[in-house]
Amino acid sequence: MDFMQLQEVVEGNAIITAEATVAEILLASKKSICQQKILVTGYGCCGKPIAFLLRAMGAEVTVAARREKVREEIRQDGFEAVEFLSIHEMVEEVDTIVNTVPALVITEEIIEKQRLQRERDYDLLTGLLTRRAFYQKMDTLYRRPNDIKHAVLMMCDLDGLKQFNDKYGHANGDKAIQKAAEILASVRARNKYISRLSGDEFAIFIYGEESDGALEVKIRELYDYMMQAEIMVFNQEVPVRLSGGYIFYSKYPESLDKLLKKADRGLYDSKEAGRARFTEYKEA
Repeated sequence: MDFMQLQEVVEGNAIITAEATVAEILLASKKSICQQKILVTGYGCCGKPIAFLLRAMGAEVTVAARREKVREEIRQDGFEAVEFLSIHEMVEEVDTIVNTVPALVITEEIIEKQRLQRERDYDLLTGLLTRRAFYQKMDTLYRRPNDIKHAVLMMCDLDGLKQFNDKYGHANGDKAIQKAAEILASVRARNKYISRLSGDEFAIFIYGEESDGALEVKIRELYDYMMQAEIMVFNQEVPVRLSGGYIFYSKYPESLDKLLKKADRGLYDSKEAGRARFTEYKEA
């Protein structure tokens, strides 16, 4: 949009596209933005910076968005989110309309990109991190050792999933896997990564605690929750149990792969001891 096109639309209430810069808006309006009432439609890569700039220059900015999630973001940023049926219904109430509808197209692309990223990083059945995402997050965390402080890694899997599937069917087996994820997600820890590594195999890393004792309490709470866990199958409550092995980072400040191998040994010990228990790894 060139200056002449802009000049033509600002004789009354201006409708300016997202391609127009704030400088062009100023030139086109031939007057100060200060104290103008400006409606910014849409919100995203274009609308957001334009709204902030106009507000910083003294304009009374109202942002209109078409998506509830976006409207919530607008509220958090301190703008007023308004509903409207048509731009034309708002024209008489404002001095200028900055139309950033093209930003909505960009937003759609971003949303699609985020959807694909979520499908890549989060397990569709449980909502937990995939193995790949878990390793990525742990790699990033290992670069910030001061954030780890006291930490514990636990590996676990479902007890008797094959027999469960044979008896109740794979659909109910999936429900058991989802319950296992719920059990692990119940741990009360601000800093944690939980992953479904594969099938019925899970890993949880809790970090940023002040002592191993605090982590022991969380492991115990997790165990107590697990021992009460059930799912409804064919109108009857069926218990869901996990076996796990865990290792304290303070005792073995090693790479993730080494920790996983040691935690897996603790898991093996839990299976050998009768299942439905969590066993700390200890070197012989």
